[in-house]
Amino acid sequence: MPTHEFVPIDLNTNRLIADEHNYNIDSLKAMVERATMCLNADQRAAFDALCRVVTSGEGGVFFLEGFGSTGKTFLINLVLAKVQSEGHIALSTASSGIAATLLDGGTTAHSRFKIPIDIQSDSTGNIPAQSNLANLLHETDLMFWDEAPMQNRHIFEAVNCTIKDIHNDPRLFGGVVFCFCGDFRQILPVVPRGTRGQIVSA
Repeated sequence: MPTHEFVPIDLNTNRLIADEHNYNIDSLKAMVERATMCLNADQRAAFDALCRVVTSGEGGVFFLEGFGSTGKTFLINLVLAKVQSEGHIALSTASSGIAATLLDGGTTAHSRFKIPIDIQSDSTGNIPAQSNLANLLHETDLMFWDEAPMQNRHIFEAVNCTIKDIHNDPRLFGGVVFCFCGDFRQILPVVPRGTRGQIVSA
């Protein structure tokens, strides 16, 4: 009869936080050392800036913008690895499921922040204060949000309010370093009550 030795589960352990610390640090450091050699000047400047503010704890909001296929995803995953290799928690989200699959550990923003589908100006994320997810976000030092320009502004306001409440910190996004990413050239112009002729002429 087959036997299996089960590892006891500590019910007091936050599995979300435990998973974010369950990395092979040596492997991450080796990958970062190799990959940083491939950065161009602009990528290196962004890499250094993000790593610096995470290490210093000063917080900040950034936007990583560039044409498609210019290496944004490569840079995001490299910064994630660098920050995680130093023992910090860094998370990645995207506005679409397809984009999320390209990021290491990526999830959709709606899933990560429990954003209401029917978003309003006073909406907040549905995250209980004592939940494992709230504790994870409280311990998070860096958050990437890819394909951000496609979202309604009320979504960012809801997430900002939610993270502030979780951290009890009045700074933008509760002092967590947020880096939004995307390409505004891929977002079509919207003309309220416009016609096809107005859109073409615009």
